[in-house]
This record gives sequence, structure tokens and C-alpha cells, in this order.
Amino acid sequence: IVSTMRNPGAVALEAWLKYHMAIGFTHIILFLDDPNDSTSPQVAKEAQQTMMATVHVRHVDDAIREEWKTLKDSYAELKDKLDDHMARQRLNAGVAVKIAKEQYDLKWLLHIDADELFYTA
Repeated sequence: IVSTMRNPGAVALEAWLKYHMAIGFTHIILFLDDPNDSTSPQVAKEAQQTMMATVHVRHVDDAIREEWKTLKDSYAELKDKLDDHMARQRLNAGVAVKIAKEQYDLKWLLHIDADELFYTA
């Protein structure tokens, strides 16, 4: 799973992470839209240790903004819209695809928002 969140709150983030890990997701790539969010990485670390899954956390900061530039076509289209949450989500998803392939050898990725849960019947 990949998601971009802004200050989701410790309780909500913990529930979201644990739910998705409990239904079988083993890798979650989380982009934090607030570079000063220090609570969410700690919650992610605790959930990762409890549920035996990988949570890759990145802050949306100057380093990630530089990485966006490597997504040439997407960045060219979105560089003037970086104040828009959906533009940052698209760029973060592009970075997540690279992370998923290069670091975890994943074959697919699901993008969902903080207020969404993946559900199967």
C-alpha cells in the first residue's frame, strides 16, 4: 500500500496500519505531508514491530521534492501544482513504485487515502 497523509493522528494511524497488516498487507509505504510530523513515524515503527510487516516512512521534505524531479514526465506535468494534495499524491506514488521495485521486489502497489480501507468479501 502507498498513502500520503497529513497529521493523521496516532490512534487513527495505528488502527489504519494494523487493519491493513491484519488482512495481509506486508509492505506499506507512507508519505507524511507534514515534514514536522514526529508522532506518525513512531506509531508506524510500533505497528511494524507488533505486526511483523514493513512500514517505509518518508516525510514530504526537500529531499523528496528533489526525488520527484527524477519522475520526469509526471514532474513536468505537476511541478506548478505542488500545493495541490493530489499532485503530491501522484508524485509520491511514483517514488513509491521505485521503492517497491528496488527495495522490496514488489510486483504491484495499491494507493489509498487515510480515510479508506481495503476490504475484501
